[in-house]
Amino acid sequence: MHTRSAQLKALTSGRVDIVEGQSDSVVVRVYGSVAIVIGHFRGRARAGTDTFSFHERYSTTWLRENGSWMLVLEHGTIMREP
Repeated sequence: MHTRSAQLKALTSGRVDIVEGQSDSVVVRVYGSVAIVIGHFRGRARAGTDTFSFHERYSTTWLRENGSWMLVLEHGTIMREP
């Protein structure tokens, strides 16, 4: 579990670089000022000299405030390849 600042630091530190990625099976449900997005994400990342592939099932929760959508929660679970 990460705080917002810890997640931003991890993504901007350069320790891990997403080389490529793509979402599929995306479903968006809007309930007034709240939206839920679920889907799959497959990607490749580099950490130092190591490159690895991953498959993640994710969900995000968005809140519309003052005319803008803001991400308020993100959850991802790494899936095992068959």
